[in-house]
This record gives sequence, structure tokens and C-alpha cells, in this order.
Amino acid sequence: MWFAWRYRVRVLSLVVLPLVLAMLLYASTVSAEASPLMPALQNRLLLTLHVVTAVLAYGAAGVSFGAAVLFLVSDDARWITGETIFVSGGAAI
Repeated sequence: MWFAWRYRVRVLSLVVLPLVLAMLLYASTVSAEASPLMPALQNRLLLTLHVVTAVLAYGAAGVSFGAAVLFLVSDDARWITGETIFVSGGAAI
């Protein structure tokens, strides 16, 4: 509640809630049957390492996406104009 008041992004929840509900509906239709692991992941240490890094990567991507969306809907993004700036590093091509 404080977050929505502080950043005034209540409209964002109107987009997020239907997306989450759609993903939950889709997830309920997917089979829960597990398939066998590939030989490289049958090692307990490698499987644990794989799962930990995958969870951290997905979490980092989600937080980055959320931060980018919140920045773009904030007043700090008003200077973003969408212009193309060509940078040649001083080289004449």
C-alpha cells in the first residue's frame, strides 16, 4: 500500500493482476508429470548448483524488469525522448 502511494503506480496493478491470473490458469492446464533428468544433471551437486543459479537468474531478471517498468512510469523518465544518438568515437567512416 505504501509503495503504491509513494510511487503512484496503481495503474500498473491493473496490468499485472490479469497477467498473473492468466499464467495461473495456464499453469493449471500443464501436466505435472516429471520427465527423467539428463545425465549431466543426475549428479546431486550439479543439480543443486543448476537450480540455485537458475532461480537467482530468474529472480534478477524479474526484479530488473519491474525496476525498469517502475522507472518508465515515474516522473524521472520524462527526459527520455526516444532520439537516436549516433556515437562514432571520433572515427570518420
